[in-house]
Amino acid sequence: MLWKLTGTAEQAIDGLRGEGIEPSPQEVLYIQQLSLDVEAPKSGVSLCKGAPVEVGGVWLWPLTIAASTWYGEIMEARWATASVKMEVYCMAYAMAHGHNSDLAETRGFRARVAVRLWASRLRCTLAELAQAIADVNGDEIHVLSDKQKRDANDPSRVAESALAQDACALCGGSPDFWERECSMTYVAELVTRGMRLKNALGGARVDESAEALAILAQYVRDVREAHKAEAAEKKGGE
Repeated sequence: MLWKLTGTAEQAIDGLRGEGIEPSPQEVLYIQQLSLDVEAPKSGVSLCKGAPVEVGGVWLWPLTIAASTWYGEIMEARWATASVKMEVYCMAYAMAHGHNSDLAETRGFRARVAVRLWASRLRCTLAELAQAIADVNGDEIHVLSDKQKRDANDPSRVAESALAQDACALCGGSPDFWERECSMTYVAELVTRGMRLKNALGGARVDESAEALAILAQYVRDVREAHKAEAAEKKGGE
C-alpha cells in the first residue's frame, strides 16, 4: 500500500467490516478522500476566495463582503455615478482590492483619486474590463445601480453585514476573515449549508470538520445500504 489510511477512514472501514460489509477499493479510496477533509479542513481554505480573472495587468476577484459594502457606499457619491464608465471602474477597483485591509478607509476624495489613478494604469479597454467583471461573476453583471441599492437602509446592505456575523456564529473565525478573505458568494453558501446542518445536528455548532464528518457519515450509510441491497438481491435470486 502506497498510502496510509487516516484514523477517521480506518474507523469507518472497520465499522463496515464489523457488520460483514467489505468496501470495494473505490469505496475505500473515496472514504479516505472524505476523511482528509475531516482531519485537515484547512486544505480547502484557498478555495474560499473564488476564481479570479486577469485583465489589463490586474486580477479581479469575486466580491468580498467588504468590497461589496465599499462599492455600495461609493455609489452614493456623485463622481462615482457620473457615467457607466466610472461605475465599471469602481466595481473593478472593489474586486481588485476586496482583500485589502485599507479598502474601507479609501473614501471621499481619496477614493476618487485612487480609482482614477488605478484605472489610468489599466492596459485594457472598458469593454474588456466589463467582460472580465462578468466572467468573474459567472454571468452578465449590471453595474449601473438603482436608487434602492444606494440607500444605506437597503435590506440587502443589512443582509451583507450580517453574513460575516452568521459565519462567525456557525463556523468560528473572525469577522475580518469572513469579510475580506472569502468571496461573498462563498460565505452566503456556507451560511446556508451551515444553518441546515446545524438544524440537523440539533443546534450544535458547525465547523468545517463537522460538516465534512457529516458528509463522510452519509457516504458510509450509502455504502452500507448499497451492500445490503446487493446481498438481498443475490439471496433472492438463489
